[in-house]
Amino acid sequence: MKTINVVGVGTVKAKPDRAVVSLSVVTRGNTAVEAYQLNTEKMNGVIAALKEAGIPENRMETTGYSLNPVRSYPKDEEPVIVGYECRNSLKVTLEDLGMVGEVIDRGIKAGANQVSSVSFTLSEESKEKLRFEALSLAVKDAKAKAETIAEAAGVTLIGPTSISLSSIPTPPMPVVYKEAALVGAAAPPQIVAPEELSVTVNVSMVYEFK
Repeated sequence: MKTINVVGVGTVKAKPDRAVVSLSVVTRGNTAVEAYQLNTEKMNGVIAALKEAGIPENRMETTGYSLNPVRSYPKDEEPVIVGYECRNSLKVTLEDLGMVGEVIDRGIKAGANQVSSVSFTLSEESKEKLRFEALSLAVKDAKAKAETIAEAAGVTLIGPTSISLSSIPTPPMPVVYKEAALVGAAAPPQIVAPEELSVTVNVSMVYEFK
């Protein structure tokens, strides 16, 4: 069987419809219990403030928690534990991209002292819809390439004998900012979402010809 191998590429662009804000509360105490209790109090305040802003609880998720000793390293002496640090990280997923600045502002005022990241992405529903659109474009692209090759070679295509596809992941689009500027801001920071994100699908097709 004589065949032609081609790869089709389909790319569809769309505006992001989800924003993800990662806030952290970092506290220190003389004892592990003190650091833990202070952290719990502050994080509960952050969650309460975000709920007041209309963020559903199922849109907030703890993504990291740690409680570690803080050590001092005197010269020529053994390390000494001087306290404990507790870190609690919260991921907030937003459908309203315009609320990013308000979430950061409310979180900081309620007790969060680190904004780990802000990124924009697509919902799973949007990704799935765009993948199908990109797939259709990729198949058409592969077919057009096979037809062009066949015409140039003076042969006739019979049809595809195999098709395989792969999707290129759509990474979240991060926002670069200065944390100090956010913490000290008098008003909610203005975070601008990227105009478009891309979803790409590659299709490998094998055409038989005569």
